[in-house]
Amino acid sequence: MMRTPLAWLVLSCVLAAAARGQTRPIGITHVTVIDVEHGRRLRDHTVIVEGSRIATVGPSDQVRVPDGYGVVEARGKFVIPGLIDTHAHLTWGASERVPTDSIARGLALLALSGVTTVVELSAGVDSTTADRAPRGAPDAPLARVRVVPAVQRDATVDAANAARTSTGAAIHDELRRAVAGGLTPEAALRTVTFDAARALGWQGRIGSIAPSRVADVLILDANPLDDISNATRIVALVIGGRFIDGAERNTLMARLNAR
Repeated sequence: MMRTPLAWLVLSCVLAAAARGQTRPIGITHVTVIDVEHGRRLRDHTVIVEGSRIATVGPSDQVRVPDGYGVVEARGKFVIPGLIDTHAHLTWGASERVPTDSIARGLALLALSGVTTVVELSAGVDSTTADRAPRGAPDAPLARVRVVPAVQRDATVDAANAARTSTGAAIHDELRRAVAGGLTPEAALRTVTFDAARALGWQGRIGSIAPSRVADVLILDANPLDDISNATRIVALVIGGRFIDGAERNTLMARLNAR
């Protein structure tokens, strides 16, 4: 089987399925997995994604991609879990209910920027309005939303926010400020992945690259443990098991930003 480097053709049938919003099992091979819980680099690993979940993670010389799976050759790349924003405001401070399409557009842009889960604190968003495809890009993936009622905020969201080191509109800016303020890149990245998931009670579901976790995977061109800004260097991503290469990501973002 011919395996193209990360330029980015996975198998053509994988991309066709992704365009229809469907998923097909894939293996991301020879990649460095960032163990966000322990701040480690797991070099030359393979990550198997089946459906919406991560099935297997292990050394590439021990984990074989099954026949018929798509293969993403990711040598020289790095993977981290999708980021978690624990204090989102999809209504952007508006006093009135924001149109559903605006919320969907915001969720799509968040997902394509690497924020795959958000905790919403605004009364103008509920689980119905936060699950609609945006006009102009109906095939765009959306960040998943957990809407937290006011009575639950002290117990749930405040615990997650305690792990955050700054308050900014953009999670990547927060990460940069956290490191500038004295946190290591390892600690900063952990706050918006493993620690945030644990504070929400979702550590067995999201927040790390491990078997049984939801397949929210960011594939980066450089190591975020060397420079936290590298978390923005997304060359491809998997959201809920759907593979999106760099070209598709750029197209979707351009369509969303054109609205």
